Amino acid sequence: MTISYILLVYSNSISKKKSKTTMIGKIVRKIGKIVAEAILIIAGILYLLWHFAPRELIEKRFSLDLSQVPGREIFRILSGEEKFPKFKLAVIEPRDVKPGDMQKLTVHIEDPAGVKTVKAVTELDHGKFELTLELVGGNNRSGFWTNAWIVKDTHSKIYRTKFIAVNYLGKENSITLAWSDTCTPPYGGDWNIYSGENCTVGGIDGADNGNIIFQTGGSITILNGATLVYNSGRYISIGPGTIAINTGGQIVEANLFVTDSDNDGYAPSSFSRTYSTAGSLSGWVRRYTLATNPYDCYDANANARPNQTSYFTVNRGDGSFDYNCNGSIEYQYGITSDLCECGDSSMTPGYTTNPGCGNAGTYYTQCRFAGKCPYDPFVDYFIPTSTTLIQACR
Repeated sequence: MTISYILLVYSNSISKKKSKTTMIGKIVRKIGKIVAEAILIIAGILYLLWHFAPRELIEKRFSLDLSQVPGREIFRILSGEEKFPKFKLAVIEPRDVKPGDMQKLTVHIEDPAGVKTVKAVTELDHGKFELTLELVGGNNRSGFWTNAWIVKDTHSKIYRTKFIAVNYLGKENSITLAWSDTCTPPYGGDWNIYSGENCTVGGIDGADNGNIIFQTGGSITILNGATLVYNSGRYISIGPGTIAINTGGQIVEANLFVTDSDNDGYAPSSFSRTYSTAGSLSGWVRRYTLATNPYDCYDANANARPNQTSYFTVNRGDGSFDYNCNGSIEYQYGITSDLCECGDSSMTPGYTTNPGCGNAGTYYTQCRFAGKCPYDPFVDYFIPTSTTLIQACR
């Protein structure tokens, strides 16, 4: 009896210990699950904070000064393809340089495999300069690379910088930032950009009545204070290309307009640009109309425009009578030497001498009977009638 009782007590003791152990295991597993979920949430928050971080957070993370000081320009790098090494940011200080100036170049690059080398190749008027960048903040998976050089050339014709990064798997990626090569999109329709086409938007520019499409590469650099425009209902397809946008630049969805001061529907060859979400603006015309319309030769007079068919007796406002914008003067009234004579009642109307645009002259219109010829009484005599007429031109 005593042995049986002892065995029973021991068995109950073991059961209680097992139950307690099982409960502790469940608690540990639950805590572990909560911790794991918390870690994932924190990691996600940190990821979002990094990728959409303001400049202040980037500075704090890497102990870097990215404040917008005179001469320093910061560019966000936008790319359509998830290609590594991936460029996220570029800092140029200063961008506008002359021989003897020091220029500092910095890029932020991400790559899960780790970035091995980074170099910058700057192309100027008379050659190229290659600069090896060094890792100064973060690590080779997400870090800032920088270096400085002394400029020894001018950039009146060519000025662009190509950043090249190679990771530890041997994969290479590059971006080219153009600093002075002005973009020349078509006036209307799609703006197609191809590999090797690297240009700068320094004011207001973009696509009107079309899309912006990076077909095989290329880049657009949007400078400080500049605006890249695309229309509502249209799109920008970056694809294999790159857009580098200064922190003081912008991309807007609007309509693109060019100067039309006289509201005649034609823009001058030298025009200003603006943008608006409105469909029309007084004093402006949509830029895509330039694709089919010739230029307005004088934008201060609505009568002076391409394809004008009327003639005018006063100059258009600048001393010229070229109202139809064809580069020459056309007279409404011609010159004649075919006047009436004895026995001939036909004539060609006109001046005998052109008085010039806007000037009055004697204009002969028709023949009238004036009796018999002085030298032949059997032949009728005709003389021209005339009026004073101002010569009109276009």
